[in-house]
Amino acid sequence: MKKLIFKNLTEQFQFESAMAGVKTVAFGNLFVLLLILVGNSGKIEWISIGSFCGMSGGLILVINHFYNWARPTINLLVLLIYILILILELNILGIPTPLTESSAYNYYGKGMLLEMALYLVPFIYVGIRTVLIIPLVIIYYRALKLQPIQPN
Repeated sequence: MKKLIFKNLTEQFQFESAMAGVKTVAFGNLFVLLLILVGNSGKIEWISIGSFCGMSGGLILVINHFYNWARPTINLLVLLIYILILILELNILGIPTPLTESSAYNYYGKGMLLEMALYLVPFIYVGIRTVLIIPLVIIYYRALKLQPIQPN
């Protein structure tokens, strides 16, 4: 990997901060996968929410290990692949079903706050996956702002 040369310390700090954000994307997806595995007793199917989280997190983690995020075209490609994986997941599986099954016959009174929280879990999941796009957009923007400095 070539060493990057920055115009000033501010540009270097912003770029390194954006690179840390990309690590957040990888570990955020893997954390969601871990939560899914705990909720499913360590089992996931081939085409499931867990497999899409693992695929997204693993892809970003591997790319982050071998690539320095300095080329905007490759960053845009990674961003588009991540968005494509998310769109495929939502088209194939849809939004996950709520964790609560409220029925008039089987209501045990768990509490309204718990019922609301369990109902919101699928929407929180989709929100987390969608928000994890932002660091990839930021690293793309920071790579666009990088201008190579020509040695004298």
